[in-house]
Amino acid sequence: MALWQDLTMPGLEALRQQTQTVILPVGSLEEHGPHLPLGTDTFHALEVARRVARLRPVVVAPPLFYGMCRSTREHPGTVSISGDALRALLLSVGREFCRQGWHNLVFVSGHASGTHISAIVEAGELLLAELPEAKVAVVNLLEVLREV
Repeated sequence: MALWQDLTMPGLEALRQQTQTVILPVGSLEEHGPHLPLGTDTFHALEVARRVARLRPVVVAPPLFYGMCRSTREHPGTVSISGDALRALLLSVGREFCRQGWHNLVFVSGHASGTHISAIVEAGELLLAELPEAKVAVVNLLEVLREV
């Protein structure tokens, strides 16, 4: 399993010779009641990315713990960012991945908010329009679970 933050520069470059796919787990910091940690959505996305990395030659980028949390925003521990901030961050990181030769971008979201997912999809569409070499997939884990 290849976690970006654990690789050395030569190790990352060697992996890029095998694959151009990077998975960015995206979640949120929000309440899920008194029984679950605030990072639950991010932990789900990261675990799915790790499992994919055990099966396929991909690199897993460090997760993004911040997302759009409208309905839970007033609860202690919930930290919400704007859609503009989320889009800008994903655009910036996506451009950097592509600049370094990681042209297949997979954004895996463990947070189900419709506006959150829309911001990720919009960022992916903007990357596709801007970078002809890029391929972008947005995976909403809760949608995948519904199908299963």
